[in-house]
Amino acid sequence: MTRRPIQLTSRNILTLDGNVADTFLIDMESRVQKVKAVNIWPGHLYVLLFSQDNAGGHLFTWPGNILNAQPVDLNSHAKSVQCFVGITGNILEAIAPGSWR
Repeated sequence: MTRRPIQLTSRNILTLDGNVADTFLIDMESRVQKVKAVNIWPGHLYVLLFSQDNAGGHLFTWPGNILNAQPVDLNSHAKSVQCFVGITGNILEAIAPGSWR
């Protein structure tokens, strides 16, 4: 299976569109206060990789339709990875604890 990655830069409102990608590489350059997960395919796997910039400390607020997600590492240059499975109703549920580096 070929993953469909997309590179995103953090912004106040961020949309994760399952019709566009299933792997989201998110450069954390600012706080993300609102996230919309849309067009999520039930049974499909999704991966989110967060990369903090050299300042670090940029918060990511998980929305109500993304379940059991771990907090994003706030350290400078930190990488956080979280994997999800799509559930009917545009829901993403974490399939394992997140990892940090």
